[in-house]
Amino acid sequence: MKTAVLASVFLALFTGVNSCSNFNKCQCVNADGSTNVLATQQACDQDKKNHADIGAADGSFFTQVDSDGVTKCFPGESNHVSFLLDNCDFRELCNGFGAAGDSLCEDKDGDAKRSLRFKKF
Repeated sequence: MKTAVLASVFLALFTGVNSCSNFNKCQCVNADGSTNVLATQQACDQDKKNHADIGAADGSFFTQVDSDGVTKCFPGESNHVSFLLDNCDFRELCNGFGAAGDSLCEDKDGDAKRSLRFKKF
């Protein structure tokens, strides 16, 4: 009984930590935790292509060096649509471009749902 309760608590914590959310900036990291700038740029470019059907164009999905000196992908906005980055989707893109670690994302958008990858304003 005690084991089942502990397993349930652990599973709940583990699932919460690894859940998908939307963010305003992400980067790709290697298995050793180091930043993979090339994979970040490629994943960001691909994410832009993936969102072209809903208006992603110039001004959206671009990479730049953040205030901490690390190159990150920013979803930006175009055609009056403000985009967000889904950390799970971005991780898959990173992995596909050779970054074997996780996606490291910041600035979580608390109002967004996983299925909503953009917000109209």
